[in-house]
Amino acid sequence: MKVVLYVVNFVILYANADVTMDLGPFDLSASIGTVKELYQPLQPDDIKATENSIELMEWLRSKFSTGYGHMPPLDPLEKSSLEPIRVVQGVVDADVYLTNLRIDGAKDFDIDLAEIRMSIDTVNANITLPQININVDFYIDVILGVVPLKFTGHLESITTGLNVVGVFSSTETMMNGIMTFQVTDDKLQITADNLRVNVLTLHTIMYV
Repeated sequence: MKVVLYVVNFVILYANADVTMDLGPFDLSASIGTVKELYQPLQPDDIKATENSIELMEWLRSKFSTGYGHMPPLDPLEKSSLEPIRVVQGVVDADVYLTNLRIDGAKDFDIDLAEIRMSIDTVNANITLPQININVDFYIDVILGVVPLKFTGHLESITTGLNVVGVFSSTETMMNGIMTFQVTDDKLQITADNLRVNVLTLHTIMYV
């Protein structure tokens, strides 16, 4: 770590460091409403709808690298900038700016389970992604109590063994003259074998 001290009307503390963190496995879950029970076996119409949905997912996979129509390329997914994120919590008041975002690995998904039950408008899915890589530049302008801080750097995260299990219930609704399905209830669980975060060329400036 390099620390340089300057004095020009006020004191500036400048630090430069690279940080690597292995955060290990994680498990997240969320739910909305009450998901309908899925104990009933699939009927012929359910099997056909499930097969069609898997075919659609495989077709979409083939377009992840190039995009199709109004769908942009999804692997890699690239954004030059994102909307600023405002964080106000206790003594922390921060604005987070993210640029040069790149996410890859999405097209390597495996469909471990897919079931559509037409009679109760419910989808059950289990999808695994072997590895998701995220790269992004960041700039954080934060006030910690009364102390202003600035952080800039590049963040790289590697998530391995990402698994998404979800159950979604929907209802038919008319939107712009077209009958569509709107999700009303869901239950989602996301797990991963490991999450590694590398913060490269982290620059910290503190005004004292």
